[in-house]
Amino acid sequence: MIDDLKNKLLKANLRIVSQKEIQYGIQFLIENCGYLRIYFRKNKSTTVDLSQIKPSCLEKIKHALGEEKPTFETLFCKDSDLSIQKRILENLPADPKNILPAIGSDEVGKGDVFGPVVVTAVYIGCKEYVALKDVDIKDSKSINDRKILEISKKIKNICPHAIVVFEPERLNEKKINMNRLLEQMHIDAISRVLEKRSSLIAVYDDFGAKKDRMRSVEQLTLIGFKNGERNLAVAAASIVSRAEFLNWIETRSKFYEMEIPLGASNKTIEFIRQFIKKYGLEELKKIAKLCFSNVRKFLTLEQNS
Repeated sequence: MIDDLKNKLLKANLRIVSQKEIQYGIQFLIENCGYLRIYFRKNKSTTVDLSQIKPSCLEKIKHALGEEKPTFETLFCKDSDLSIQKRILENLPADPKNILPAIGSDEVGKGDVFGPVVVTAVYIGCKEYVALKDVDIKDSKSINDRKILEISKKIKNICPHAIVVFEPERLNEKKINMNRLLEQMHIDAISRVLEKRSSLIAVYDDFGAKKDRMRSVEQLTLIGFKNGERNLAVAAASIVSRAEFLNWIETRSKFYEMEIPLGASNKTIEFIRQFIKKYGLEELKKIAKLCFSNVRKFLTLEQNS
């Protein structure tokens, strides 16, 4: 039977990179397509699991195996989200792109002088994936701000999500370890999503977190990847976080009638100079992270001049 399956795939020009036995079945890694899993049941029937196959390959593989052309909905939603996650955890993919359904979390703002640190967690399962199939979701760094605001609204309308915001004023109250803060914010956001939707897996874009501290959520496999934004749920979280951050900046810019700059360039220091003249240092603490070295250096020079 296995040889017959392999021959069908090869005839369809689907190259098998590797194969291995898994619990109750066999797994093929198909070049440029992902993992195809075949399960052999006690009643001698077989179940084809295409949940880890790229959507662009689905019809070709289905056709090669001699079945009618599917819609993505019928393939991805054939089992419950939790059933699919259990199979994923049996053989965890190295590429975060292949881990779905899942909660994804990502942060924005830690590299900006102005604005809060924002962490968002987003759940994407069968229903959400189908609803988002026409939405261009990718890492927020590769999308312009106007598009981010537009896509974020769609994600929030479709997906269970949670947003955690840490204001700059709180960062300035005492010395805070940024990684420890981010660890707690990610866990808080993920935990809030779990109150809305069950999940066995959460993926985050690794920011240097201590793995033992990121495993504190019970019955959840929490995984960090350096390229975590390749995961659709993480990419969605990055977009929502960025939109929340941009809205914060816009609101404060209007309030102070000064356009607050993004990032941490020299332009931010010139803005601080003008802002202090108009509103004073105490008001600056409400919008700026004074822990940045260039900000500390400027404030020290100002105090000594």
